[in-house]
Amino acid sequence: MNNTILHVEDITKTYQSGPQTVEVLKGVNLKIQKGEIVIIMGPSGVGKSTLLHLIGGLDKPTSGKIVVNNTNIFELENSKLAHFRNTSIGFVFQFHHLLPEFSALENLMIPGMINKSNLEELKLKSVALLDKIGLSDRINHKPSQLSGGEQQRVAVARALVNQPQLILADEPTGNLDKRNSESLYNLIFELNRTLNQTFIIVTHNEMMARNANKVVELEDGKIKNLIQK
Repeated sequence: MNNTILHVEDITKTYQSGPQTVEVLKGVNLKIQKGEIVIIMGPSGVGKSTLLHLIGGLDKPTSGKIVVNNTNIFELENSKLAHFRNTSIGFVFQFHHLLPEFSALENLMIPGMINKSNLEELKLKSVALLDKIGLSDRINHKPSQLSGGEQQRVAVARALVNQPQLILADEPTGNLDKRNSESLYNLIFELNRTLNQTFIIVTHNEMMARNANKVVELEDGKIKNLIQK
C-alpha cells in the first residue's frame, strides 16, 4: 500500500537578480510518507526555506512537480491553490505571527473561520487543542500575556486546527531558549505520535535530527545526503 503523502519531483528554482540568474534549487527529489517527522538541514543559503515554501504552495518552482496526496498542486488555479494551503498545510514560522489583539483561543480559530467551519465545532476543537498543548489555562490570554514558548505552542496548535495533511515549520525554535526549544520539540513528537501528524521542519537542532524519521541535508541547492531511520 502506497503511504506517500508528498512527492517532490525534479524541483528547480531560479531567481533573477539584475542581470544575474541565481539557482537556488537544482533538481530536488524527495518522497515523504504519512506520519513521518522529516528534518531539513544545511548551511544558510542552500535553499531550505525555499523548498519549504514551494512544498506549501507559497511560491512556484521554475520547473518540476510537487504532488500532495496525488494532487499536483501547481496545476491548481489560484483560488483552489489558496484553499489547498488553508486546508491541507499548517505553517509554523520562526516568529509566531499571532494577532496581538486576539486571545489564544481566537488566534486558533482564525484558520477555521477562513475555511468557513462551523463556529461551535471550531471552538470546541480549538479548546481541545489548547488543552492538548498544555495551555487550557491560557485560553483568554493575548499573545503579550504569554511567554515565547507559550506563543509558539499556540502557533503549532493553530497550524493543526484545520487538520492539515502536512505541517511545515521553518526554524520554529529560532527565538526560543534551550528549555523552551526542547519543550516545543517534545510537543511536536507527541503530536506526531498521538495524531500521526506529518511534520517537515527546517532546523539546525541536532536532537531533533537524531529523533526524526528522515533527515534531508541540502548543499548548493541539491540533496547532499538523505538519512532514513
